Amino acid sequence: MNLRQLRLIQSLMQGHSLNVTARNIGISQPAATNLLRQVEHEFSLQLFVREKGRLVPTDEAVRLVPEISRVLEGVSLIQETVRELRDASEGSITLAATPTVSEALLPQSLSAFAARYPRTPIWVQVMAKRQVLTAVESGRVDLALVNAPFELPWLTATKLVDARVACYLPEGHPLAEKQEVRVEDVLRYPIISHLHSSIMNEFFAGIEEMDMIERAITISINHTATALKLVQEGAGIALTDPLGRCPLGVVRRRVVPEIEISPHLVMRKQITLTPQLRTLSGLLTEVAAAIDIGS
Repeated sequence: MNLRQLRLIQSLMQGHSLNVTARNIGISQPAATNLLRQVEHEFSLQLFVREKGRLVPTDEAVRLVPEISRVLEGVSLIQETVRELRDASEGSITLAATPTVSEALLPQSLSAFAARYPRTPIWVQVMAKRQVLTAVESGRVDLALVNAPFELPWLTATKLVDARVACYLPEGHPLAEKQEVRVEDVLRYPIISHLHSSIMNEFFAGIEEMDMIERAITISINHTATALKLVQEGAGIALTDPLGRCPLGVVRRRVVPEIEISPHLVMRKQITLTPQLRTLSGLLTEVAAAIDIGS
C-alpha cells in the first residue's frame, strides 16, 4: 500500500466526491476509480458502497480511518523535519546591531545558535542605530538589534528586556552612596555621555540653560564599553544604558527620572521566519531576559 492510496481513502472518508479526491491527489477521475478498486482488491474488503450517486464508507473503512490518519500525520512530520534539515544546511542569516547591544547579547546567543545550526553562516554588522534601522528597512539584513523605543509602521519591534538609563560611578564617588541619582546631582560632576542623543535630551529636559549641560558633559561618546572604561580611569561619571558590564571599581545607580533605553529585536513586517530565524530570535530573548540590569 502506498501514500497515494492512503490519501485517496482519507479524502473519500472526509466526504469528498471521487472527482474532488482525484484532484486532491493529483490524478484523473478514471485513475482514482481504478486506484480505489485496486485498494479494495488488495485488502479483500469493500470500503465504499454507492448510494444515490455518492460513495458511502462501510464499517470496515470507518475502522481504518484512525490508523490511516496516524500514518499520514507521521509522514507530514517526517516531511517537515526534512524541510528544516534542508533549510538548516542552506542560506545564511544577516544581522545588524548597535555596539552595546551586540556586546551584551550576541556572544552567548550566536554560540548557542551555531551549536544547533553549524552549517548556517551568520553575517553580523555592528553600526550606529540609524544605520542599523536603514539596513533592516532596505532588506539588507534579516534581523536588527537596537536600544531605545521607537515606532516605524513598516517594521516590527519586540522589546527583549525592560531597561532604563543608568549612572556609572567610580567606587567611593559621593553619588555612589545614593541608591538613585537625579539630574541636579550629576550636573555637579564631569559627565560622560552622548550629548546629542534623544535619550539625553529627555533626561535634561528640565534644564533651561543648554550651556550648563554642555559644560557638564566633558566627554561625548556613543559607545558604552568605552564610556565605562573612562569611568574606571576617573574621567567622570557616565550616563548610558545598563547593558554594559561594570568594570572593576565601577558601580551602577538608578537614574531619576527614568528614561527607557530597552533593547529591541527588529525585522521587516513581511519577512518570512525560517526555522533558523525563529531559533535565533528565541535565543536572543532568553539571553536578554538573563541580563542583570538592576542597580
